[in-house]
Amino acid sequence: SNNELWNTPRERQLSHMLHAMHRFTWSIFEYVKGVLQTKSGCLAGTPLADLLYCFLMVWFLSAVHLELKTQDLIFEVPFVEDNYFRLTNDDIDTEMSSISYIDDCLFLIIGTANEIYDKTCAVVRILYQHSLIFKLKLNFKIGKTQPIVKFRGPGTLQAKNDLMNKNGLFEIQCGQETIKMHQCALYEHMGILTAGDLSSGPELQSSKKWFTQHLTPNLRKMFKNSDLSL
Repeated sequence: SNNELWNTPRERQLSHMLHAMHRFTWSIFEYVKGVLQTKSGCLAGTPLADLLYCFLMVWFLSAVHLELKTQDLIFEVPFVEDNYFRLTNDDIDTEMSSISYIDDCLFLIIGTANEIYDKTCAVVRILYQHSLIFKLKLNFKIGKTQPIVKFRGPGTLQAKNDLMNKNGLFEIQCGQETIKMHQCALYEHMGILTAGDLSSGPELQSSKKWFTQHLTPNLRKMFKNSDLSL
């Protein structure tokens, strides 16, 4: 913790949290002989690797965000002075940052219809390049890393036709490797079913289907009980 890497208030706080969560804990790890003993505090069921992943991933995403901003790939929401919350321009972060849920990430790529394909390819190249720097292996298989595309406005018909002619495939040349990503309509790993238009319909339909199949009489009574906080 004396390393310069942990020398800012935020990093010192993260270091403190890691220590506090693992004191008075005995842990064993695959391929490591013996037992790891910590001296005070305990948080059962929280492996150190998962915590380190969450904290260290911040550095990767921050580096990616900086490069996206450098290449003008971060969309900024125009400031409206007469806004509902009466916030000033200094109070609002107008940059559309990435969204993370556990170990999944979503990057918002916003532009005109004829820009979306090239912008998506540019973002993937940045992710690929930074994954090499941070010694990460990104999974570009179907169901793991895929673009959800929604075209609107001028040029939509042409952009749709161009993507259709490519069979919905994004081909990105990254060094000597060619990454192929197939367009998908729904993505299910961000906490809810994510649709191209960001509508809640698919998630509500999925939840209704699950409740119809799994809701037992006792669960029905529980959901009808107004004394329970749900």
